[in-house]
Amino acid sequence: MIQLFSISYIFYFILHSLLAHQSTKQVLMKTILPLPYYRLFFNIVSLGLLLPLYWMYKQTSAQFLFSTFSFSSIIASICTLVGIGIMSVALLEYNLAEFSGFYQLKNKENFKANELKRTGLNRYIRHPLYTGMYLIIWGLLLLYPYPVHLSIAIITSLYLYIGTRLEEQKLLEEFGAAYLNYRKEVGMFIPKF
Repeated sequence: MIQLFSISYIFYFILHSLLAHQSTKQVLMKTILPLPYYRLFFNIVSLGLLLPLYWMYKQTSAQFLFSTFSFSSIIASICTLVGIGIMSVALLEYNLAEFSGFYQLKNKENFKANELKRTGLNRYIRHPLYTGMYLIIWGLLLLYPYPVHLSIAIITSLYLYIGTRLEEQKLLEEFGAAYLNYRKEVGMFIPKF
């Protein structure tokens, strides 16, 4: 079951990326889905596709890959909690209505263009949500060292890194020199000192 879960999880991320890709957005917006509805549609589909993944996850075996020690459990718990904290703070710094897609529905005619966010946690790291996610997935693997969690940690880490590179290309096209300077000054996942 772990192999089927892993393949399905990879497929989930591929589909997620395809739906987020600019050319897919343009095709869907020209044919069936106007811009104000796209973000909400994207989020509903993304969450809906997690349901079968969750069912498969529940079917996997719960054999430990290695024994945990009290010290490693403490470190893993701290990583997980710090990751949750970073993600929570980062989400609160964003417009959650826009993030979910409800802002676009409410403001169909007055929909504003994106702006480069350099405040809050984005002053220190360019992708705080992803930093938090890395800490959570690897912390949970250390807390619960099951094969399925190793699969989740590896696949998610690769996806986040590749996805971030693609997202940064898009941001560079959108914001040009402003994003190039931001990228030089601020670390991707870890603050520059």
